[in-house]
Amino acid sequence: MHTIGPNTPRSIEPLGTLPPAKETPLICTPPEPTAIEVYPSYATEERVVIRGRVLEKNEVSEARPDDSAWTNLIRNLSFLESDEVKRTPVKIQFAGHTVETRTDRDGLFEVALSGVAGLSPGYHEVKVSVAGSADYAASETTGKVVVQCLDDRSFGVISDIDDTLQFSYAANKLKAAQTLLLGNETTLKPVPGMAALYQALEACDNQQDGDISYLSGSPMNYAGRIQRFMQAQGFPEGAIQLKNMGFRKGEDHPLSQSDYKLEHLRDMFTTFPEKSFFLFGDSGEEDPEIYQQIAQEFPQQVRGIFIHQVTDEDPQAERFTGVHLIQSGADAAQILHQQGVLDAQALTQIQKASRP
Repeated sequence: MHTIGPNTPRSIEPLGTLPPAKETPLICTPPEPTAIEVYPSYATEERVVIRGRVLEKNEVSEARPDDSAWTNLIRNLSFLESDEVKRTPVKIQFAGHTVETRTDRDGLFEVALSGVAGLSPGYHEVKVSVAGSADYAASETTGKVVVQCLDDRSFGVISDIDDTLQFSYAANKLKAAQTLLLGNETTLKPVPGMAALYQALEACDNQQDGDISYLSGSPMNYAGRIQRFMQAQGFPEGAIQLKNMGFRKGEDHPLSQSDYKLEHLRDMFTTFPEKSFFLFGDSGEEDPEIYQQIAQEFPQQVRGIFIHQVTDEDPQAERFTGVHLIQSGADAAQILHQQGVLDAQALTQIQKASRP
């Protein structure tokens, strides 16, 4: 090692002659815009579960009836290819309570609140925002939680969506894919009279308090499209459960309908043990078998099973044992009128709404 001793000549320039240091410009990267989805969920006065998802913002055009198949395809594929915002802090405000959590690997968040006093039946607002992240920014988003009392003895409705509220053609895979990918919420065809039927059932207890819940095997990526369709067609608000599709632990297997629906139906029935339910589905997949299984497990809570027949099967087939086969909301309304659930005025309104 070379050392500098007292007699070593020095060639170091005086400090004043050094060239000026170059300044490194400070680059500020703006935070990524994000979108927060809050999924309508059901709750009791003792326990509230709030669920949602944070995604990188996807700028897509508003759906129109005259959009081309190509425009719809691009839009629908963008829903499926959404980028999740993972491990990001989220702030949730509900009924005077503020909690923070983080999104998981799928961009999902879920919190359970207990001891929230003074919650009346019906809809309650929840506010969600991205909290303290320099990488992501999102406007505060509001959503709704549907509160029902544990001792509520009124009836509720649990409904499938595809081929029950809207024609999705699940029994015909090619036509189903075309409907899903080449159309949009404005081109979907509603099942006649179902919106009017659900409006009448929601009003039976003279309260708009979220008696209608929706349970579907559709991917949660399509939550916005589904909600916009339902709002445009006049379906009542209510809790909506959609699939978090995937093959990892904690995700919903894309090809498994039975286990997925049975799990959530059992949760609903055990959460509200005093409440009875009408179950609505279709014959395109496994709804008849799933609902029959639930009726065996909770015989005192199933008031009726209604299946929209979309397949060319014998109505006397074993899978339809104990269910009411319907083609429209008017068919179900007629049965419910005979049972004393709907009055004559409601029946007439639903029949009128079911006409082409």
